[in-house]
Amino acid sequence: MAAYKYGTIPSEKAQKEDTADFWEIQALREFGIPVSEIDILKVVAKEFDELNNDGIESQEDFYSDRLNDVFSHLSDRVKYSYNNYPFRFNRSSIEIDQIESSSDYLYVFLLLATRLNMGNDRVHGGVDGTLLFEFICSHAIKQFFGDNAQSFLFGTGAPGNFAAKVTELIHELGEGGAFKNANINPPTKNDDGIDVVVWKDFADNKEGKLIGFGQCKTGTTWRDKIHKLKPADFCMNWFKHSPVVQPIAIVFLTDTLYEDQNFITDQRGFLVFNRFRVMEYSITNLPEEVFNDIKSWVDAVIQIIQTN
Repeated sequence: MAAYKYGTIPSEKAQKEDTADFWEIQALREFGIPVSEIDILKVVAKEFDELNNDGIESQEDFYSDRLNDVFSHLSDRVKYSYNNYPFRFNRSSIEIDQIESSSDYLYVFLLLATRLNMGNDRVHGGVDGTLLFEFICSHAIKQFFGDNAQSFLFGTGAPGNFAAKVTELIHELGEGGAFKNANINPPTKNDDGIDVVVWKDFADNKEGKLIGFGQCKTGTTWRDKIHKLKPADFCMNWFKHSPVVQPIAIVFLTDTLYEDQNFITDQRGFLVFNRFRVMEYSITNLPEEVFNDIKSWVDAVIQIIQTN
């Protein structure tokens, strides 16, 4: 079953997280106006009717029954977003009347970067949303690792060719020895599955530290793609010497995780930062230039969805 994307509606059997995102985006379209369960069902009924589906009434009833789970999940979102959830809601409606603070903009960015087509529709307000997410993740993981942590942007958002970026990473990291290419031909890979690297130094600056290799994914089709993230293989292929301690694999998502489906298996083998975890560790000391790009991107998208 395909996940909900902007421009469609969630199916009647959609996960509660998909329907919650749909409801939030409807609230963004109706800025300052409460969007009720009845409003949602009207949109659903219209779509079902346009698709000429049989059994429209029963599908509406089924959809309505599932909205109870959605409201319960919205309460969890307040907690998951570290009490920086930008929407107001009660048992019958959800509303947003302003996007003002950095946390407001950050949450709305993560929501929209999940549900828009971030392949063909990622550049808004002169900002590439996928590259912007890499900068957000680089900041978030550095905050998470804490004092003496360093992060290195390795993905497409960082300048330089692959060999130059690996060489610089090794120098900054203090491990790896030197760039190695086991192949005769020059490398053509842009990032080889790595977008962000983080490590935590000791005062002695010696080898043998905690290192994380991260991959950043917007959209909803990340489940198959994250398995390309293999820190040990990356080090074996491109470092003269592998780090003393094998780097951990970290995945950053604008998406949520389905709590009722694959919640454990989607995370197995990775330290996963979903939308709420990224938000929790991005709010503190968010660089002004990153916030300005988030604001430009979100403002441009909001203008589009409110006029369509």
